[in-house]
Amino acid sequence: MRVIGGMHKGRKIKSLKGKNTRPTADIVREALFDILGGKIAGSRFLDLFAGTGAVGIEALSRGSESAIFVEKSLEACLIIKQNLENLALTEKSRIIRDDAESALKNLLKQGEEFDIIFMDPPYSKNKIEPILTILRDFEPLKSIIVIQHAEDELFNTDGFLCYKRKKYGKSMLTFLIRE
Repeated sequence: MRVIGGMHKGRKIKSLKGKNTRPTADIVREALFDILGGKIAGSRFLDLFAGTGAVGIEALSRGSESAIFVEKSLEACLIIKQNLENLALTEKSRIIRDDAESALKNLLKQGEEFDIIFMDPPYSKNKIEPILTILRDFEPLKSIIVIQHAEDELFNTDGFLCYKRKKYGKSMLTFLIRE
């Protein structure tokens, strides 16, 4: 796997062996960052269900001011750490080993603010709505929320405006903002 854009374009990043994670495909990452465009530079980026950290690393490579990676798996957190060290991005990043709901609640209670929140939970495991409920109840929320999910996965977006959806194979990117 490689970084596909920005100052680290072409640099290799490690991924996990096996099928416990599903790294975001290059074509999906490229489309994601094409859609976000100029919103990346200087942004504060949150990568929930981070896996290898490829999406957050891509954001940093493209000029994001900072990125927080939230991942429950110790093995995945170690891979993210190695990738950040190899690209000299540790000063702009933080890794939180926790489940996404708990970490998000804690981050918001601590006053953390994010310009972009990306989540790529395990498909069809009902992980999206609990995260959206936390974000729905948080005032003020000005983040762009991007969800990568299975094309047939349904979830309640009440309180949010869906301003874009793009399908890539069996994956879908849904872009939300607060109504």
